[in-house]
Amino acid sequence: MKRFFLIILFLVASNLLYSQNEWIKLNSPTSLKIQKLFCIDSLNCWAAGDSGLIIHTSNGGTNWTVQNSDVSELIQDVFFLNSDIGYATSARFDSVFGSYLLKTTNAGNTWTKEFFSIENKFFHSIFFLNSLNGWIVGSPSQAFYGTSDGGVTWNSPRFNGDYSDLPVQKILFFSKQYGFACGGMHDLIGVIWKTTDAGLNWSSKSMGFEPLRELHFIDSLNIIGVGGDFEYGAAIARTSDGGDNWIYELPGFLGTATGLSFRKKNEAWACLGSESKFIVSVDSGKTWNVNNTLNNAAIYDLVFTDSLHGFAVGDSGVILKFKYNPTDVSDYNINNFPSSFSLFQNYPNPFNPSTKISWQSLVSSWQTLKVYDVLGNEVATLVDEYKPAGNHETLFNTSTIKHQPSSGIYFYQLKAGSSVETKKMLLLR
Repeated sequence: MKRFFLIILFLVASNLLYSQNEWIKLNSPTSLKIQKLFCIDSLNCWAAGDSGLIIHTSNGGTNWTVQNSDVSELIQDVFFLNSDIGYATSARFDSVFGSYLLKTTNAGNTWTKEFFSIENKFFHSIFFLNSLNGWIVGSPSQAFYGTSDGGVTWNSPRFNGDYSDLPVQKILFFSKQYGFACGGMHDLIGVIWKTTDAGLNWSSKSMGFEPLRELHFIDSLNIIGVGGDFEYGAAIARTSDGGDNWIYELPGFLGTATGLSFRKKNEAWACLGSESKFIVSVDSGKTWNVNNTLNNAAIYDLVFTDSLHGFAVGDSGVILKFKYNPTDVSDYNINNFPSSFSLFQNYPNPFNPSTKISWQSLVSSWQTLKVYDVLGNEVATLVDEYKPAGNHETLFNTSTIKHQPSSGIYFYQLKAGSSVETKKMLLLR
């Protein structure tokens, strides 16, 4: 009898654990294939795909608006710095072959396009640290460029390592200095590139037999990538030492893993495209389970903005939204999860020489915390990196600043996604 109740308890717990894996279908304004998705928070997302398609929601997927990209080819990638400034890439096949770079400064209501200056380069991924510094990567070879002037000019970095000239599928930075890219070539090798000097130099490591397509930072040391192909199936690459060593695994699922996103710190989701499957890990990518997608939809990208909100896109214009189940016993305690974006008053205040600054963010995003004097001059950059949703804190220690600030009023400003908040503090010498 005791064993019977233990079995029943296990089954109930399992149902609670996986009952959060629910998706609902949203109304879509298109029947075209949607291949890429980018969200800056749980309300604002852009999706892109065939025939120059870009669509946008500002109310969490209730309504989607088709935007005019002014291109007719597949949108390869879309990326937004905040709720207004965004970028996209698309191929060009008319009088010349190459890529268009698209930009918007008004949330995509209007897009401008410019042909990349070098022909026969096709870009799969675009990433900007800020309005000046960004990267584009693609194929067929050495399609790897950085800009420090907002895209006016693009320059190639230096490479060392195996297969460094192969196509690149994704680029991602953890901070201004520290970033990774992934790619490779079908039936040959997968490759991961790493930089620690703001992209001036990239070292490459080869692994497996197929390209890697997506990357995710769990933290500065733990990084995971996914990829694969139809012959060998999905592939997983992960490191726990900042990319010095990688574990490459084939978990045994048919299909190519494309989109990758973490719903919680240890819970990863990837989609397998035309196989109409999600693969899910609850141990940061060490082991994986497979689930069917809703209505067996082919899903090519997915994004979780936090543990409560997620979206997925795919064939025939399908858009799915994650349905949070509050009975999930493995989830965050909802009472402890940030309910809003907040920058808190520093402590102690007044201070000398150091003070602690804390904040909470409802969504995962690139976050910047800077200190300014009363004239608006920047005194220090305390944070400038991608951070997950949750509570954070950092120390402002004036003794470490080269030009010691004098007594007086200072301001600290936090930018997290589309949210900005500023507070005042007093330094007494």
